[in-house]
Amino acid sequence: MSWLDTNIITATQVRDHTGKAKGVEDRKLDPPIHFAQHALEEVLGVTLYALLETAYEANQTTLGGADMLALYGQHCVPFLAWKTMEQAYPDLHSEADRNGVFNKSGNDYTTVSGSVLATLTRVAGSRAEVHQKAMLTYLRNLDTTNAIRIAFDTCVAGEARTTSTTMGGITPVRNPWQGDHLTGRAPPVIMAATMNLERAATNTLLIPGRQLTGETHYLLVFTRVENGGVAKVITTNTGSTTGPLLLQFDEVDGGVAADGDIELAAGDWQLVVYTQGNGTNLLISSTLREIWEEQIRVDGEGGDVPDPVDEGCPFDITVNVDGVFVETITDVDPCVDNTLTLNITYS
Repeated sequence: MSWLDTNIITATQVRDHTGKAKGVEDRKLDPPIHFAQHALEEVLGVTLYALLETAYEANQTTLGGADMLALYGQHCVPFLAWKTMEQAYPDLHSEADRNGVFNKSGNDYTTVSGSVLATLTRVAGSRAEVHQKAMLTYLRNLDTTNAIRIAFDTCVAGEARTTSTTMGGITPVRNPWQGDHLTGRAPPVIMAATMNLERAATNTLLIPGRQLTGETHYLLVFTRVENGGVAKVITTNTGSTTGPLLLQFDEVDGGVAADGDIELAAGDWQLVVYTQGNGTNLLISSTLREIWEEQIRVDGEGGDVPDPVDEGCPFDITVNVDGVFVETITDVDPCVDNTLTLNITYS
């Protein structure tokens, strides 16, 4: 699913919220809806937009809870409706045909001039900006532990974020090297961190997606940017099985992975999240699937930086003698010396 192929607002909703006649054709509103949804994704961020899209697909009536329902009904719908009209007015004015681009004039209708059309487009855009500003205010007033606020605060590497509005029709877009979209913090030298964790604290990750049958635990693998050192922790989902996932762990010195504890030195890390069916496995090769990856910055001071680790990929060896299967040797570790002795007796 994405803003381009999944509609989270209908043409009927656009007409109703903007007071347009029923004769405004769906086919002329559908492409503008996609671009309005792209603008919404830049406001909400990729993570929160994905959660909204998933909730809309699952149940358009409840959207998974009161907070998401309020965000969608009170803010997203009116923003999308007016943003769609801003995009749609040129297409409603003129239409391309085999012999060129035409507009209709006749049957008691008079086509508006280009200047009037520009005014209508500008007014629709300004109304969308009013709703965008209200939406940002609503999101920033949510408690920082709220799942929707956590998703809003989460940035995916390289994504553009719209963080404010100007009534002149210009929307500032965040470049990934411009720093944090809420605090304005300058970017790090190595990479632009997309989520901040704290040392000596309980940290919660909000991951889009669902918990599938058999996925009882999650293996979080942190790879140190500067040297490739690896730190791991095992945790469980404290959120809904239908999503989003809430993965919580404690950052402590000397943390034990199976206890939900981990030691992360201050600095930049790359996080990959895997699902698994037990609470003890630390091998990536024994997990079920990879579900998430993002850049992490750990704030604070101190912490041991782990040495680079290559856990290898255990493999099996099939032994055949003269084309006849003899045995299978399992879980051979490629990172250590292995000796295979075969005693063959011919009769």
